[in-house]
Amino acid sequence: VRRVLVYAARRRLIVAVPEFPTVSIKHKARGWFTVAEYYKLINAASHFAGKTIEVRKYFDDEGEKHTQYINTTAPKEEKKGKLMRKVEMSMDMRRLIVFMANTYIRPTDIKTMKHKHVDVVNKNGYEYLRLTIPPSKGHSDPIVSMPTAVNTYIELLWHHIGRDMLSDKPEEDYVFMPQYANRDYALKQLQRQWEVLMHETGLATSPSGEERTLYSLRHTCIMWR
Repeated sequence: VRRVLVYAARRRLIVAVPEFPTVSIKHKARGWFTVAEYYKLINAASHFAGKTIEVRKYFDDEGEKHTQYINTTAPKEEKKGKLMRKVEMSMDMRRLIVFMANTYIRPTDIKTMKHKHVDVVNKNGYEYLRLTIPPSKGHSDPIVSMPTAVNTYIELLWHHIGRDMLSDKPEEDYVFMPQYANRDYALKQLQRQWEVLMHETGLATSPSGEERTLYSLRHTCIMWR
């Protein structure tokens, strides 16, 4: 608003720019994972891969709204409330966790990253990925990964090849969830799988109360380094 009024003053559409109060912003720390929590997370992602999870919403006796997650392959439990959706858990989720924790990428990069944006580099015996991803949040510089990301990327590539998920021009295919042309929907599917894992592992919030989202994997990568 202030910028608009400054512009108006320069154009002499208003006499002067009114005073603006100083607004202090309390920055909230992002959640991240310790090494032990990270292994708990990827083990859970491996365990649930290939399973279908029902997400149901219900109200308790006091009117509080709750979410119930039911593993359709596990022993039956009482279903409560209304079925909201079914979430298909995939190995893409596990590999995404490892990939993000070793590449510094943002969740928004998942939508746009194609195989043509990924180069496997071996320099003097040190192997890493160079990611040249389309700009997001004003950042366009290449990203250099940690070595662990290389094997994860190759595993993901062979996983998709083995299931005939790539096109005649694989360099134009997306790295994660290539079967979805709608990239907002692809990211939403991963976010829903993430919510299931947060519930099943009890890692949705840190001991200090910080919420853990997919972005927490990027912050985890930064904190480990």
